[in-house]
Amino acid sequence: MAKIIVCGKGGSGKSTVTALLARYLAVNGRSVCAIDADEGSFSLHRMINLPSPERTLVEELGGREAIAKGFSSGMSLEKIKDPRFSRGLHVRDLPCTCVSCRDNLYLVSIGKIREPKEGCSCVMTDLARQFISMLYMGNWTYLIDTSSPMEHVARSLYEACDEFLVVLDPTMESLELAVKMRELSVKLNKRIYLILNKVSERTKTHMTDRLKANDLEPAAVIPYFPALEEASMKGEPLPLQKTVIHPLMNLVDVLFDRFQLESAFMTSTIK
Repeated sequence: MAKIIVCGKGGSGKSTVTALLARYLAVNGRSVCAIDADEGSFSLHRMINLPSPERTLVEELGGREAIAKGFSSGMSLEKIKDPRFSRGLHVRDLPCTCVSCRDNLYLVSIGKIREPKEGCSCVMTDLARQFISMLYMGNWTYLIDTSSPMEHVARSLYEACDEFLVVLDPTMESLELAVKMRELSVKLNKRIYLILNKVSERTKTHMTDRLKANDLEPAAVIPYFPALEEASMKGEPLPLQKTVIHPLMNLVDVLFDRFQLESAFMTSTIK
């Protein structure tokens, strides 16, 4: 169905939006896989209410050094000749050690920085791009929780995905990022959806006005919810209260109406 990058500045609420969307879609019967591509964050599994996978993909494939050596010599996941990693890969076929699931909600972690002097995250981003590009589409929705959007654009993670959800908190840095991501999305021919997060009525008005001044508008506005902050502070799953999820419902309708229309168009074209 869709491979969607969730990006934004640090602390904007990328994991929060990823978790809320993943849980909401799964509760409503969609097959969802959240992909944790943020090497410096360790909270997504708690927000989604799933156990942390026993291993990351990096660990499952022998570690950073082994993967870096393979990539530098021209190796790719498809050339590994491992039946677990081939085009049309289904998350259900991954080793149970590197996937966590409950019913139709799945979680995969690309890799984590756990020790000093591990170096840059280039290997993890390259692995994420190859892994995501190989995933079976069908009726699945893949939500990719990322770290720095600029790094992932620079390292071509976008090639494996359909569109960007850019999470903006009420800061000038987020406003500047929105403008930059719009420019990049045009060059990359990718759709972009802006999500205002953690806003009060005052900051909502300010942010919306500033976006309009740049011919931008938010696709969703998530107010500041003490319940979300409290759950994050306690390391608990994010609540799916109606007041919390309602701001994202219109965005979900827009996303899936478009994908269903495109799917119907492609089917009729093939026939």
